[in-house]
Amino acid sequence: MKQNTFLLLVISFILLVVSACASSPTQVEPTSIPQPVEATPEPEPEAEPAQTEPVVDTAPVVLTIVNGEQQMEFTLEELKALPASSGQAGMLSSTGKITVPALFTGVLLTDLVNLVGGITPELGVNIVAGDGYAMTLSYEQVMNGGFITYDPSDGTEKSFDQPLQAMVAYEMNGEPLDESSDGILRMVIISSRNNQVTDGHWAVKWVERIEVQPVSKEWTLSLSGNLEEVIDRNTFQSCGSVSCHQETWTDDEGQIWAGVPLYLLAGRVDDEVKHEGPAYNRDLANAGYDIELIAADGYTETLTSSDVYYNRKIMVAYLVNDAQLPDKYFPLRLVGDDLEKGQRVGAISEIRLLMDEVNALLAQETTPEPTTEPAAETAIIEPPEGTTLSITGQVVNPLYLNDAAIHALTAVKLTVEHPKRGPEEYEGIYLNTLLNFAVPKTGASSLLFTASDGYSTSVDLAAVQNCEDCLLTFCENEGGYDLAMPGFETSVWIKELVGIEIQ
Repeated sequence: MKQNTFLLLVISFILLVVSACASSPTQVEPTSIPQPVEATPEPEPEAEPAQTEPVVDTAPVVLTIVNGEQQMEFTLEELKALPASSGQAGMLSSTGKITVPALFTGVLLTDLVNLVGGITPELGVNIVAGDGYAMTLSYEQVMNGGFITYDPSDGTEKSFDQPLQAMVAYEMNGEPLDESSDGILRMVIISSRNNQVTDGHWAVKWVERIEVQPVSKEWTLSLSGNLEEVIDRNTFQSCGSVSCHQETWTDDEGQIWAGVPLYLLAGRVDDEVKHEGPAYNRDLANAGYDIELIAADGYTETLTSSDVYYNRKIMVAYLVNDAQLPDKYFPLRLVGDDLEKGQRVGAISEIRLLMDEVNALLAQETTPEPTTEPAAETAIIEPPEGTTLSITGQVVNPLYLNDAAIHALTAVKLTVEHPKRGPEEYEGIYLNTLLNFAVPKTGASSLLFTASDGYSTSVDLAAVQNCEDCLLTFCENEGGYDLAMPGFETSVWIKELVGIEIQ
């Protein structure tokens, strides 16, 4: 009985185990490892377009037009986009040189001033160059072409039927202007034909600015001596510009007066040479004559030729603080360091050179007393034809240079400090390059610079040799050469240099 019970328990246990195994899931080896399913990412927002700097027009401004509060600036391409005009223009310089007409293209001055409100009869247009030279056109000249014309064959004054127009040109004969000689822009007076020329002072080079403004009252200055001449406002303004013969004087109140040395005005009527060469007759001035400066009311101040002999400190001013003179002095006043206060006559309308006595003195024929021995012959070297600059005196190699020889030398462009106008750019030849070619002799100590009008000044040779940036510059007006002399007084910045004598 007990055995049966035990056997039954064993069988029950076996059945229980088999039943448990049958209910368990079958184990299967995986063939790969399933990857977790990632959530679909949210779409990225579209990137903002890259921020770029605004495109800046780097083309330089070549012309500014001003009328009161209105101002417009133009690049060359913007100027060329304006309606263009073409015409023939030539010029007669103050020395009598004729530049025959050529075909110019540009924008009429009337079109330009109309962009800033136009012009009325009480207004004028001031044309300003990059070097400070400026000329003012009247309403009549701007609107109706009221310019004097000359025959281009001989320079005689002559009227023509073709109307004249002032134009700011950017091309000559279909080509851009020569920037080194004319600038990017130049004012010209055009007509439809090539049979006329106008005064050279209207052909302003390096034009950068046009100003519509109240025009100065017109005036004239009468000069008389061995010749007679009447100078109008524009001619005086041209002569008295920064790039020509302007001198300045500062009075006790700090006012700056600008004008022309009196001796240069005397040189226009003392003999037949009015401008070119030694226009100021030194023989007459040394012999002695009186100069009368006469005001509009008849008041007269008298100086002597010895007072004004190459004296740049006695001048006839037409500007004070860059404006026309006040009514009590208008249009001209005699000023300068070498004058007493009572001599500074204003409202000058006439200048007379009283030359009868000196002419009679110099006209007397005199025969020198015979000498017991003939004078020793002195070798005189005449400059070759075409010489524009001579370097002579105490030198090993005297130089007589023409334009071709000077321009064959290596030119440089420098910005140097003018004693009155500040930093300015000049192009020319290092002055010491020329001195080194000439080779100053041992013992030489000074340089005598001489201008075409006879003005001369002496400077220390060593000081010039130590000036690395002193230049013989290409003249900005009508050819010739000027001096740029940083570190020296304005009296050494000679214009139209023709001679250097080493002493």
